[in-house]
Amino acid sequence: MNKIKKWVISLLASTLIVLSLWWAISETKEEKPAEFFVFHDQGELLWFELTILEDNIEGSLHHQKIIEEPGQVPVLEEKTYPIVGKVHEYGYEIIVNNGEEKTIYNAKKSNGNLFVQLQGNSEGELYKVASEQEIQESINELHEEFDYVMYHAEHKENERIRKFFDELQSAYGFLYTEEDQAFQLFIRIEEALLEGEVSGSLLMITNKDDSFAETTYKWNGITDGIMIRMYTTVNGEETKLEGNFYGDGLSFDSSFWGSKNKVFFHAVTEDEYKKHSEEFKMIER
Repeated sequence: MNKIKKWVISLLASTLIVLSLWWAISETKEEKPAEFFVFHDQGELLWFELTILEDNIEGSLHHQKIIEEPGQVPVLEEKTYPIVGKVHEYGYEIIVNNGEEKTIYNAKKSNGNLFVQLQGNSEGELYKVASEQEIQESINELHEEFDYVMYHAEHKENERIRKFFDELQSAYGFLYTEEDQAFQLFIRIEEALLEGEVSGSLLMITNKDDSFAETTYKWNGITDGIMIRMYTTVNGEETKLEGNFYGDGLSFDSSFWGSKNKVFFHAVTEDEYKKHSEEFKMIER
């Protein structure tokens, strides 16, 4: 009986030792601290949070970026993407999943930092090794940049609008000629207010069987320097022309009832308009 008890006790002790060792190894793996590597450029902050377990990599890519779009309130975009990867003899292969597609990076350590390249690309970025506290300091710096952008956003937008309307009003008009020379369009801006209201005229010259017909349409509309909408009457029905400017007040595209595709208007001086108009009327069809 004593032998059986001793054998049971010995077995239990061995089992406890094995379980303790397994638990200790598991805890060591689970508690292995993540490594942080940060890249901070003007208006943009990225950092890798990587945990390396033997030959496998787990973690996240954090991305924060200040986005400024003309006519829009600035935003601070924050996204986090899951990471998996492998350790190989030349460094790391890191796979970032953005929910729609996977992007693969090659990375290797250099003096503790991480040099990261998009797979197949010879160029890359150096991500500096950082502590959690240093990451938080970088986040705070980006938020300070965003506060500055927000503070000056209204003034910057007002300057953009003012410059746009100066360019818009400096043009004698805006011209478009159909590729097959079937018609020519000429838009005049007769009034343009900083509040966004615009009005003018659209002269359409059609070329059919060497006979030219001219029709003028009055229109009213709105613009914010990015989009433009013009409302006119065609054959007794209200018609909307809608398009977008190309970064300034000197060119824009627009829908047009006589074309399946958008037409492109560019600014012309009075002399340029007369020249193009005369050339159009001299076309042999």
